[in-house]
Amino acid sequence: MTPPTHPTPSTPPPHPTPPTLECGDHVVLPAERFYWAVVTTRALPGPRRLSSARFRAHCRHLAEPSLPCELERLQVALAPLGETMVLACALEHSVIALEAAPPRVIALTPDRVPEEVLSDVDGDVGSDAQSTTPRPQNLNLLFDRFEPPLVRGARRQALSTAVAVAALALSVATIGLERRVGAITNSSRSLSAEEDHLVASVLPALPNDSLGAGQSPRVRLLAEWRRLEQTRGADPSDVVLDLDATAPLAALLERWPSGAHATVQSLSATASSLVIRCEAPTDQAETIVGALLPWDDWRRLQPELTTRQGVATVTCRFTRGAAAPSSGAIDR
Repeated sequence: MTPPTHPTPSTPPPHPTPPTLECGDHVVLPAERFYWAVVTTRALPGPRRLSSARFRAHCRHLAEPSLPCELERLQVALAPLGETMVLACALEHSVIALEAAPPRVIALTPDRVPEEVLSDVDGDVGSDAQSTTPRPQNLNLLFDRFEPPLVRGARRQALSTAVAVAALALSVATIGLERRVGAITNSSRSLSAEEDHLVASVLPALPNDSLGAGQSPRVRLLAEWRRLEQTRGADPSDVVLDLDATAPLAALLERWPSGAHATVQSLSATASSLVIRCEAPTDQAETIVGALLPWDDWRRLQPELTTRQGVATVTCRFTRGAAAPSSGAIDR
């Protein structure tokens, strides 16, 4: 650690004080008006970086013994000097307040780094220090409490601008997401409406007072699909077409009561037997059973009738040339 090159207050300066040099908003003072010190940082713990506030505080305390005033009265700027050494440049608060009084001053630095400061550094360290001598412009003493209003205002303005840009970007992103969500929702609704229209176009129209008239097209399509699934129990290759079934089918249709609305679940017709199973409202089930009576040499077996939640399931079986059995079942 080297002693300060600036003379102490009790010792008169060897040369007259050079005048202050002003370069616009940048105040440049002669190097002789500053206090200088070089400190070693080998013993300091942690990372040795001047960007760390803790490291800068350690360096200032290490430089204090080489400075003629207490740290409370000095503003100390630091710059790296080799890998393990730091250069300290200090000036009294009173001098800074006087020299940096103009409102447009943004920097106060020495005009040079004295060579005698570096010459006091030993051997190899000195050569390393000479190779990394900081520029005087990097030793700006206007920071912390002496930060210029222009710099402080510019930083606040930059921060405000960054916040405003981030808020604007967030708003634009939010609006874009809302528009995309709206477009996806409208597309989904349009596809749903088109699907309902397509389903309604392939389903038969139902009277307003019929069973299932108030159901949505999708529910009706699902019911129709389940009804068709029930008729697929047999292998189509095993079905034998019987042309003689035309006559019993025609006779059955002639006896179907007018005005009765029913959904046929299954229909099986041959030359000697006929089975029909349908669903109808409960108040029309008795009408259907009473209308489907035997004809010619066809006999009707005991009808089966079951009701559930206002819907009746009717099963009628007809045989040709056979007497009706004496027993049957009607389940209400």
